[in-house]
Amino acid sequence: MVSKVTVSRTEERTCDVLVTFVSKVVSGEEGDAADTAFFKECKSLLDEDNRAELAQKVLGQADAIIGLDSAGEALNCFRLLNGVVCTISEAEREPVVRAYTSAVLKSGGAEPAQRLAVASALFNALGASAPERLDVYRAILRFATDSGSLASLMPHIVRVDEWLPSWHLDTEGTRELLLLLANTVREDDATNPLAHVLLVRFLATYDGGSPAELIAVKDEAALGLVCALKTPVQSFVRSELVSLSAVKQLAGDAQHGTLFAAARIFAEGRLSDLVEFNAANSGFLSKHGVDDADAMASMRLLTLCSLAAEHEEIPYASVAQALQVGEDEVETWIVRAIEAKLLTGKMDQIRQTVSVSNAAQRSYTMEQWKHMGTKLGAWTQNVRSMLGTLLAARQRATEAAQAQAAQ
Repeated sequence: MVSKVTVSRTEERTCDVLVTFVSKVVSGEEGDAADTAFFKECKSLLDEDNRAELAQKVLGQADAIIGLDSAGEALNCFRLLNGVVCTISEAEREPVVRAYTSAVLKSGGAEPAQRLAVASALFNALGASAPERLDVYRAILRFATDSGSLASLMPHIVRVDEWLPSWHLDTEGTRELLLLLANTVREDDATNPLAHVLLVRFLATYDGGSPAELIAVKDEAALGLVCALKTPVQSFVRSELVSLSAVKQLAGDAQHGTLFAAARIFAEGRLSDLVEFNAANSGFLSKHGVDDADAMASMRLLTLCSLAAEHEEIPYASVAQALQVGEDEVETWIVRAIEAKLLTGKMDQIRQTVSVSNAAQRSYTMEQWKHMGTKLGAWTQNVRSMLGTLLAARQRATEAAQAQAAQ
C-alpha cells in the first residue's frame, strides 16, 4: 500500500517540472509532452501521491537523460528527481535509492563522469542520517573503480571520517568499509599514501581483539607492513603501526616474522641495524618491491630524525658516523631532513654542528615517553623558576613603591 504524504505547492511544482521535462526527453521534444503515455502515467502516479513509483518511472529513462547534449540540463533533471526521492517515506525510499544507483551507475555505462556527478548529487541530497547514504557511497566507489574514475573521488574518500559517525556502523561494518576503501585506493594507485592510512586504521580496530580475530587479519597486517616499507619516511614517523596488536602478532611468525623485523627497524632502528639486516637477509626488501637504494636513503633520514630527537646540538662528525657518509655530505642530509619536515634547526658551518629546535618523534616507546617526561619536567622547573623570579621582582617593586610613598 502506498503511503500518503502532504504535498506542498513547491513539491507539486517540482514534480510537474520533472515529469514535463522527462516526457519531452522520451518523446524527443516533438509535439505536446502532455499527450505522451509517459506523461499521463506519471500524472496518474502524482494524483495518487505515489512518489516511489513516480521515481522508479523516471529512473527507467536514466540513460536517455544522461545522454542529453547538455550535461547541465541532465544534472538539473536528476536534482529535481532527488527532491522527489527525499520526500519519500523511509520505508519506501530504500528500494528506490537502490534502483537509482543501479540505473545511474550501471557497469559500462556511457558518460562515467556524468554518472558519478549524478550519484554524488544524490548522496549530497540525502540527509546526513539517511540510512541509504552509505549504500550510495559504496555504489559510487565500485563504479569509480570499475570505470577508472577514482581520482575524481579522492576528496570524498578523505572525508569519510566526517560521515562515519552518522552511519552508526558497528565494529564489523566499520572494518568492512575501511578495508574496502583501502583496497579501492591501492588498486587504483599502489603508491598512494592514503591506502596505507586507511589500512592502518582498519588494523587498529583489532587492538584488544581475540586471538582468532587477529589471526584472521594476518595477511592484511603483512600487506600494511609492505606498503609502509615502500614509503618509510611517511609511514613510520609519528606512527604506532608496529605496536598494533594485528601487526605485533607477526613477530617471530614463520611466514611474516622477517617482514616484521624489517618494519621494526624502520620504525625504531638506525641505519646500522638496516645494514646488518640486509647482510643477513640479502634481497629480502627488493623481493617485496622495495628499492634497496631508496631504503638506505630513507633510513638515513630516519636515523637523523632520531639523533635530532635525542640531542639539541649534534656535531657533523656524529651525523656522518650515524649515517655512514662523509662529513662533506652531512649538510645535504640535514637539508633533506628539514625539507621532509623531520626536523627544524640551524647549521653552524664554523663550528660544524647543527642546532635542533624541533624534531619529529618516530614512534612512542616507553623509553621515549620517559625521555619526553624528563624534558617536560625540566621545562616545568624552568617555568617555575622564571615565575619565582618574576614574583620576587614584583614584590620588591611593590615594597619599594610603598616605602617611597611612606616618606
